[in-house]
Amino acid sequence: MTKIFALDQAALIITDVQADYLAADGCLGRSGKRRMSDGEIATMAGNIRRLAERFRAAGQPVIWARSAFRADMADCAWGHGWAERHFGAASGFLVEGSVGASWLEGLAPQGDDLVITRASHSVFAGSSLDRILANLGAHDLLLAGGPLSASLSDTARNGAALGYRVFLAGDAVFPPLASYPSISSAQAVTTDEALAAPQSGAAAKADRSAFLIIDMQNHFLFPQKGDEEARQKNFARNSELVRHCAQLADHLRAKNWPVIWLKTGRRADRVDTAMHKLREDILLGGDSLLLDGTWGAELADGLTPAPKDYLLYKRGQSGFGFTPLHRALRNLGVSHCLLSGGATSGCLGATLRDGAALGYRFSVVEDAVYPVGSKYSPVLADYAQMQRTADILAES
Repeated sequence: MTKIFALDQAALIITDVQADYLAADGCLGRSGKRRMSDGEIATMAGNIRRLAERFRAAGQPVIWARSAFRADMADCAWGHGWAERHFGAASGFLVEGSVGASWLEGLAPQGDDLVITRASHSVFAGSSLDRILANLGAHDLLLAGGPLSASLSDTARNGAALGYRVFLAGDAVFPPLASYPSISSAQAVTTDEALAAPQSGAAAKADRSAFLIIDMQNHFLFPQKGDEEARQKNFARNSELVRHCAQLADHLRAKNWPVIWLKTGRRADRVDTAMHKLREDILLGGDSLLLDGTWGAELADGLTPAPKDYLLYKRGQSGFGFTPLHRALRNLGVSHCLLSGGATSGCLGATLRDGAALGYRFSVVEDAVYPVGSKYSPVLADYAQMQRTADILAES
């Protein structure tokens, strides 16, 4: 990993510097389980203040994350037994509105700093942190605060998986870095090294487009059951969709766009399905439909991924659900996606909605989606620019 981050592409994330963890009269202090001395805490707090001042002066994001729960802990998303194993059953620990859930004296957000309150270890879990970072154009993360064995390590792990370069201010964390085996997903630096981080001067904004082809599979396009006349009409219409997708893929490859194919499949016992339970039987029908390796799960004739295309498998509706699509797009520097395939009210619509929430811009090829003439199309138009195949092919 790179030894130091680029300041103009970085965000500082400070986790859980709260009284119950760190103050002498907080829950851990009262129970004798606080793992740092007053002097060590003062040094850590001083380093955090120095880092925050440096980031603010550079116009870079400073994000404070705090943990807070209901008194009955019903909203707690920590690992089962984690608090008991590490701290004992401390009563009233980090309860929302309590003194213990407040910031440690001398450490608190200022000015335009952002604050995230959550009930999980990782700051990414159950929060809009990833979207906030995308909105701010942050690609490198510097983590401070703690606890090192939970909030910091889980945030580092999730951030690294999402494609961020993650750094850890090793002398601005609790408990001391030397007390923890390792954090393989983050590079440890000192506060002084972080304060000296250079400006990259490079534009890091993702501005590439990708073409996503969703569920252009035999089962969806050419069902084997139903009225013969309706099937023939459906065959003619969907064959045109296949031609449009193939033409667009060839055209956009020539423009150096990534072409990404998304396919739905499943095991025979449906154990791996992520489909909406109330719709599963309707969508999948018989037990043999969309099984991996069957005719119904294959791409329609006339659609063949090129060697440099990308093929991703999904088990539910959204292309972003339980797949590496978000990370793949980030790796490719993609900020805009052109969508084709279907169904407009199902997989394509779900992919569009999830991707829009993640910060991607979308266009939809309205004559390369199914079902043709869907009443759901106006909903897509709320999220995306609607385009036609001929107009896209006419672009140089």
